[in-house]
Amino acid sequence: MNFKIVKASPAQYDSIISLIRTVYNSMLQADWFAADNDEYTREMLSSGKGTAFIAIEEKTAALAAVFMVTYPGHSDENLGLDIGLSADSLSLVAHMDSAAVLPAYRGHHLQRRLMEHAENYLCSKGYRYLCCTIHPENKYSLNSALSLGYEVKTTCEKYGGYLRAVLMKELSL
Repeated sequence: MNFKIVKASPAQYDSIISLIRTVYNSMLQADWFAADNDEYTREMLSSGKGTAFIAIEEKTAALAAVFMVTYPGHSDENLGLDIGLSADSLSLVAHMDSAAVLPAYRGHHLQRRLMEHAENYLCSKGYRYLCCTIHPENKYSLNSALSLGYEVKTTCEKYGGYLRAVLMKELSL
């Protein structure tokens, strides 16, 4: 299979929300994926506080995967606070928020490819610190992030009590 990775358009937001819900409902370890609710996802994308990148299978034009990026600014949610970044640096933080790959398309490294695409986009926008959270036992996502140069900075409870490793990658500008 071949995939095209693009920045999502508003016309695709409903499909993205549906894909995230489908992936979450099919997970065996649901606590590994802190799926955002439909309202949050729509608000992040519609307000410009987030961006989605999608993988489309070229032959069928099927939506295969999505990767969400959010921009926390100086909010209390900024993962830079968890890892000790200075107040001046918080505006340079982007969250590599969530990845969802439909089961039929797993094994094609879509999470990694989407993250790389998002990184290039964020670098062009002047972001310097890319942060994400991953359940410490989710070897697939953890290994994907580590292979891209992310480093585990701390492990703590996030999202209402879920244990998460907080990772960061510093982009060179």
